[in-house]
Amino acid sequence: MKIGVFSDSHDNVNMIKEAVDLFNAEGVELVIHAGDFIAPFAVAAMSGLNCKVIGVFGNNDGERIGVAKRFESLGEVHNNLAEVVVGNRRVCVMHYPEFAEAIAKSGEYDIVIYGHTHQVDVRQEKSLILNPGEVGGWVTGKSTVAIVDLDNLEHDISWAIRESLETLVRLLSPMTPHLAEDMWQKLGHKTLLTNMDWPNAEEKLITDDKVTLAIQVGGKLRGTINVEAGINKKSAEELAHSMPNVQASIGKRKVRKVIFVPDKLVNFVV
Repeated sequence: MKIGVFSDSHDNVNMIKEAVDLFNAEGVELVIHAGDFIAPFAVAAMSGLNCKVIGVFGNNDGERIGVAKRFESLGEVHNNLAEVVVGNRRVCVMHYPEFAEAIAKSGEYDIVIYGHTHQVDVRQEKSLILNPGEVGGWVTGKSTVAIVDLDNLEHDISWAIRESLETLVRLLSPMTPHLAEDMWQKLGHKTLLTNMDWPNAEEKLITDDKVTLAIQVGGKLRGTINVEAGINKKSAEELAHSMPNVQASIGKRKVRKVIFVPDKLVNFVV
């Protein structure tokens, strides 16, 4: 059984609807919102969910009567703290972080959920502490939600829904400028997409952690090995020399030198 968790939507209807689509696609059986809906129309954006919603008010939820009225057809909303038993798990929900850690350490609940900080926080005390970050994306630029499997408490933070959509639209702009501008406005932007900078690639996301080294003896390929990127010469040489094919090719001959090309090859000159 899965539950969906989000927080701090701050009237970003487009991102709320994206989260709703994700939760429905994942087949969650309960959705929890940790506060700061802001206006009743933001709650109305959750009406497409295929399951019940349980929420708590946050510090920015001023129109509480209207929000509570909208919740009548969706589930329930609580003033400060919500306790729910779902499946065989006890879950405690609040907006503020101050008491989350203390409650988690008590061990009374399997999961303690909070919001307010707009920052993702997933830690294991006696309880699982979970802050899904902000679905609104206004503060960090990243719209995030969490999905928790209650059977094993495995959790997945679905990162950067908003950031991914914005990047996609910016990449589409040169090919479909008018469509991209329309999509950009629907994401809530008041500025023109054509004035935005081209997206920057994150080097760490496109760099391989592993590389394949070609292992040669006398310039002839004797095998390959997969190693950590950036491996030093000594370690690479030791791994290569331990290969049966390499040892057989070298035999009793003397290794005059070892040519090492970082992340590319090791060549034993005999």
